[in-house]
Amino acid sequence: MRRKRLLLAATVAAISCCLVACQGESPKTEWEKVGLRILYVGYPGTAREKDFVDFLENHFAKVGKGDLNKFEVKDAEGFDVIILDYGGLSVEESTIRVPRVPFDRSYTRPTVTMSAVGALACDQLGLKTGYF
Repeated sequence: MRRKRLLLAATVAAISCCLVACQGESPKTEWEKVGLRILYVGYPGTAREKDFVDFLENHFAKVGKGDLNKFEVKDAEGFDVIILDYGGLSVEESTIRVPRVPFDRSYTRPTVTMSAVGALACDQLGLKTGYF
């Protein structure tokens, strides 16, 4: 549980710092919600999705959620930052089955990628943090 909270806190901190630096706003106090619209895209109905969305709703003005298997670029409209999350493997699984995110170099929305979905997306875009 502590690891989940640290991961969530790190995500919020990274998004907040990047966007505050880019927008030149002063840092928010701990009781103010950051005025950003965040879209969390993962696996619906999982405990991981619930933890992320609950945490984000406490810290950001608007939080949406979506299904990683059905994500399309148009789903990002109306949001400032997108979080794409792959929930990981269970002990019984031996392969990674991550849906391909359908965006290309024209995609410009600030996006945080978690786990294998990030490596695959970076590979699609030809970035050095991809798998190949």
